Amino acid sequence: MFLKSRNLYWFICLSFLTFLCQSCDGDNNVDRQIGNLPDNVFTVIMGSSSAYGVGASLPSNSWAQMLQKAVEDTLYNLSYPGYTTYKFLPSNVSNFRNISPDNERNISAALKLSPKIIIFSITTNDIASGYSIDEYLNNIKIMTDLCAEKEVEFIITSTLPRNPLSLDKRKALYDLNRKLEEKFGERYLEIFDWVANPETYTWKEGLCASDFIHPNDAGHMIIYQNVLEAYKACKLRILEKKEEEMLSNDE
Repeated sequence: MFLKSRNLYWFICLSFLTFLCQSCDGDNNVDRQIGNLPDNVFTVIMGSSSAYGVGASLPSNSWAQMLQKAVEDTLYNLSYPGYTTYKFLPSNVSNFRNISPDNERNISAALKLSPKIIIFSITTNDIASGYSIDEYLNNIKIMTDLCAEKEVEFIITSTLPRNPLSLDKRKALYDLNRKLEEKFGERYLEIFDWVANPETYTWKEGLCASDFIHPNDAGHMIIYQNVLEAYKACKLRILEKKEEEMLSNDE
């Protein structure tokens, strides 16, 4: 019994140290997990801890870095652990809770990179913080409206399970997804249903890290596989739009 407890203690310590190493960029510095700022950014990822890579045994096993390896495009990750939609709102717009956006990671910073695609993966922190579904939807609409103005394609991933939350909040994460699906159609990406138990809205066995909040390597793999397919569809929309524009110009 003592040996098991001691092993558990060292496992928790090692997990915490791994998280610190992955998070040691400094206060509000732009996250360079995917490399130094390139000249031509094709895609920006805006998300919270799972998009940052928390839960994966190595950064290379996170869904964002697996996506980078799978595509030829330049990806840049502005995600950060603990962030809600409020932290990503535009710099010059007041918000309901008077939360200061992170000017180095928010939608304003993302659009300055002139990306073709933005992936929004802001999963559980809003609901966990007591913010309402309507607040989340309103904040996402502000950001996606800016994308539309700049003709930037986008993908919005679903939330993820978060076992330590109350049943009401776990169900709210599911209900939020149904609203996102209704609002954004083909630009919404369902992941929750692949990784969650439908009766309890908790992680399926073998897919979450020891904190029961973040995906483990297997969970990151499922997220990556779904994001990759959505990414391909998003690029196809961009190509089709270009073709339509070319045909229109020829007429």
